[in-house]
Amino acid sequence: MLERLLRLAADKGTGSNRALARQLEVSPELVERMLEELAERGYLQAVVRGCSISCKHCPLRRACLDRNQPRVWMLTPKGERLLG
Repeated sequence: MLERLLRLAADKGTGSNRALARQLEVSPELVERMLEELAERGYLQAVVRGCSISCKHCPLRRACLDRNQPRVWMLTPKGERLLG
């Protein structure tokens, strides 16, 4: 299921935990724990909140669904190799 979540995250770009949970038929809390696990294993990296540039100039502004979300995730090279 972790690989399926990683694939969904990579295919869809950013999404809310709630939307990912619906697709996986699990709770949003479980999705959050799985995302944390993927990060701990080195497949995902959290993009740090409180960026040094404004949202207006951010290259991720279109992918960021909600500025109140705790994190935006991106694949690491290790995650890309796994899905490659």
